[in-house]
Amino acid sequence: MYSRREIMGLIGASFAGLLLPGKAIPSEPLRFPDVSVHKENGQETSLHKFYGKPLILNVWAAFCRPCIEEIPLVNKLAAAHNLLGLYMMSGGTLEEELLGLQTIKRNHAAAFQNLVVPTGSSSIINKAYVRHTSSGYLPVPTFFVLDPIGDVQHISVGTLDRNNNYARLEQAIVRLEEQYK
Repeated sequence: MYSRREIMGLIGASFAGLLLPGKAIPSEPLRFPDVSVHKENGQETSLHKFYGKPLILNVWAAFCRPCIEEIPLVNKLAAAHNLLGLYMMSGGTLEEELLGLQTIKRNHAAAFQNLVVPTGSSSIINKAYVRHTSSGYLPVPTFFVLDPIGDVQHISVGTLDRNNNYARLEQAIVRLEEQYK
């Protein structure tokens, strides 16, 4: 049986994947918020420390079953490009969330690096996304393609297997990688 949180994640991810395929960003770029995050070892850091070259940010969560199911596709992207998972905390303590992330990575062979996003930081990211897109919330999964200074160049909402999201996302990151060689 699914929990209410899992059901909401499924509904949100499914709804977003059907209605909001990957799209280019409006003329005013969104600078992805520099928020406090935790590395997989629990060490606190700032997201901007990972900038410097084109980057894919994969916003996902444990309650999002489609996020878990697409781990093989995310692994494939991460093997070819600079990708970080932004693992959104789901109400537990940092220690509980880190343990949950480790369990998911082990059980689903997730090979990509993740940063755990505390609730306060996820609120900042959500507010920036909502202001920029006029959407009501930031659904998971969502993928952001950032240039080396953290400006969002492309957003893919929903799973990678929907609406040609994987191909569009890869085109966007390859274009940036060529531009910043």
